[in-house]
Amino acid sequence: MNSGLIVTSDNEAELASILAHEIAHVAARHAARIQRRRRIWKLVSFCSGPAGFAVQIAGFLSSMKLNRDPEREADLLRLGYQYATGYDPQASVQFFETLRAKEEERHNLIAKVLATHPMTDERIRRAQKEIATLLPPKAEYIIDTSEFEQVKSRLASFTHSRHEPEDSLPVSADAVHRMHRCSDQV
Repeated sequence: MNSGLIVTSDNEAELASILAHEIAHVAARHAARIQRRRRIWKLVSFCSGPAGFAVQIAGFLSSMKLNRDPEREADLLRLGYQYATGYDPQASVQFFETLRAKEEERHNLIAKVLATHPMTDERIRRAQKEIATLLPPKAEYIIDTSEFEQVKSRLASFTHSRHEPEDSLPVSADAVHRMHRCSDQV
């Protein structure tokens, strides 16, 4: 987590959504599982000739699926964590919609085929379906708190003062968001 992630989050529920997703990876031991499978493929890929090449291609394609399945599981666990802690699970959908808008600017067919995460449209549909079928509605959800807004504001002003000369004009919130895109960890 970094300051750019906080500053670019639209609200606390959205930040909680991102953190819940990463916590889900840890809780489900995804990294350990993926590493174990990669070691197995590496051992098998020592074959030589056409058979070795075929095994390497199969291993590469399999690794794409190995990466996408844990992402799907982390997405599902994220919704449960958000719901259990009182945060609005719809914040996940809002985050994905923001992500989709950014992806549309830069994704081509090859990038989609080689992506390690499921496509954002699929993630949006899954999240909406899981929210509708698995999570009973609550009367209230946490969307934002004054503490989050204070932290976000302080980070934005701190970052602004670090990157701008003292005699410069104030920067809009949108400009601060653009300034932090490169540090956005999602």
